[in-house]
Amino acid sequence: MIILTYLNKLVSSLQDENIPNEGKIALGLFIFCLILLLSYINTMTYFIILIVLDNKSVQIWLNQWDLFKKVVNIYRKTRIGFLIFEICLSLYIILFIIYNSHKVYTFYLFH
Repeated sequence: MIILTYLNKLVSSLQDENIPNEGKIALGLFIFCLILLLSYINTMTYFIILIVLDNKSVQIWLNQWDLFKKVVNIYRKTRIGFLIFEICLSLYIILFIIYNSHKVYTFYLFH
């Protein structure tokens, strides 16, 4: 929830007229990179949990800790469709960042 509040403040600052266009582009790229990082961490956590659940000693350890057991159950119930959506979203953000970075580079190269 804290991250969403922080992102909301950043997006609202994009409407400020005192920030130059270059700063808005940089801030937009920062927001997309932050979303991409969170998506990557979530996907890697999902795969790590799936791999670790095959180990019997880890399952015994998880039964002792209720908090970790709840987190693992959340990731265990995650559907493959959501995972595919998250991977596609990550690829879209990467392509968007590459396109906008190239656009900014060519703008400053030719002007």
